[in-house]
Amino acid sequence: MTFINKVAALTLLVLSAPLAIATTMNTITIYSDSQCNGTPMRVFMTESANCTNSACAEGEYNGGVQYRTTTCVESDRHEYIAEVFNEVSFVTLDHFGIDGCEDLTFSSTYLAAGTCQSGTTNATVITKLYPNGSASIQAFEGLSCGHMASQFALEEWMISNHTCVQDRYKFYSSTSEEAAGLSTSSSSAGEGTSDTVGSSSASEDSSGITIGGIIGIAIGGCVLLLLCIIACLFMRRRAKEKQLDDQLTTPTEADLTIVQVK
Repeated sequence: MTFINKVAALTLLVLSAPLAIATTMNTITIYSDSQCNGTPMRVFMTESANCTNSACAEGEYNGGVQYRTTTCVESDRHEYIAEVFNEVSFVTLDHFGIDGCEDLTFSSTYLAAGTCQSGTTNATVITKLYPNGSASIQAFEGLSCGHMASQFALEEWMISNHTCVQDRYKFYSSTSEEAAGLSTSSSSAGEGTSDTVGSSSASEDSSGITIGGIIGIAIGGCVLLLLCIIACLFMRRRAKEKQLDDQLTTPTEADLTIVQVK
């Protein structure tokens, strides 16, 4: 009875753990280069159940010509952004639909060049990342950064701590741990895995698999199957709830609703 009770408790613990389900991000990357080469000016990401990859294409958006690609990203979005910008400075703005910074609506990353960059539709942006880790994002009406509509003035701690600003925004940058520590963490993870595998093999050599172990493996398989079923049902539900219309998947400054940070 004691063994069965332990197995039951373990099963409940596994079932109560959050499911790690991959999220597909519809990613629009905007370039100044007509071939979509080099460092992008902006990367705009929204969660999407219906995402289609598209090659570099030219388009005119309210008087401004843009060159953009669309990519369906299933990996970690911060890792993807760091790879796209390839050690060039950037600032990321995450917008959430629910107070308390819950339910990501979109993620918008800007090239921190300190110069006038094309935003999306009839708008331009100047983004700066300073040596002390602070940053600013200024949004302008029109195509020449003439009349500033709004701005974010960000302290270093807001970015490094990913503080929930005005209940709707979080910020990251190229100096954030998510971007700067990717290669280091990956290398460390690889070394740790090797040691663990070696220890496990030695342990198995020294003792055979008991009947209790076989029962545990069987129950674990059943739990894994149940988790897979739950994951499939969850993904189908998310797919219905996260249907995005064409207007949302095309980034606009109206969607950004950038306001002054106090």
